[in-house]
Amino acid sequence: MQKTPRNGHNANLKPTQVSELAQQGDLRASKLLQTTAQVLAHAVANISVLLNTSLIVLGGAIGSSEPLLRATRELLDRNQVARPRLAISLLREDAQLYGAIRLAVNRVESSLFSS
Repeated sequence: MQKTPRNGHNANLKPTQVSELAQQGDLRASKLLQTTAQVLAHAVANISVLLNTSLIVLGGAIGSSEPLLRATRELLDRNQVARPRLAISLLREDAQLYGAIRLAVNRVESSLFSS
């Protein structure tokens, strides 16, 4: 039997559920979403400066979260150094799956066709 914390939420929430709770007005989930957006905005800004890119594409179950994307964009808009555009991959939650498949295919191709 799983314990339920004082706030009534299951301690084993999935990250995607945090986003849903934040949209429903849950204060702890909103704070966690905002903290995650701050970390993501900092990472995105640094990657943008390092790689000199103006577009960062997010994917996966967490990266496809519209509330997280909005919160991260708001923070990036205030950044004085880098303001890359953020977009959600068309692959959405399947981005990692397709990426893993592509890596496997690349490896097989290089093994088969290398001399």
